[in-house]
Amino acid sequence: MSERIYLTQEGYSSLVKELDYLRKEKRPQVIEELAYAAELGDLRENSEYDAVLHTQAIVEGRIIDLERILDHAKVIDHIPTHKVGLGSRVKVLIEDEEEEYMIVSSYETDVHQNKISSKSLIGASLLNKKVGDKITINNENLIYTMTITNIS
Repeated sequence: MSERIYLTQEGYSSLVKELDYLRKEKRPQVIEELAYAAELGDLRENSEYDAVLHTQAIVEGRIIDLERILDHAKVIDHIPTHKVGLGSRVKVLIEDEEEEYMIVSSYETDVHQNKISSKSLIGASLLNKKVGDKITINNENLIYTMTITNIS
């Protein structure tokens, strides 16, 4: 992969923090658990050892993913406020209810914090739009219109 991965500063910092945690805390913890599980006897019939091996594979896989992402990351240094772009916070009005989304890369998506991917249906529909623009979202049986009220 030689493609740039654009991240907000917050997203970049979060991934660096996760990588640091996995390398310095989680990996050593898993190694200790493997050593303990190995002491329990026959490895062919040791379910605890198998479970820790599975955890180790997940941790090592995530470390590899994070290293790849961060190696190709470019932190967004300018977040537009005149139109919706990566890093923009967008307030929209949907049937008398205001929602706020932050448009981020797919590596930063967090629905609990209303951080939506620029490649998602809503995120892609909002990109390059301006305050006052109306966007109709057609998601299978659900169709609704949103109006952009603020971009910051």
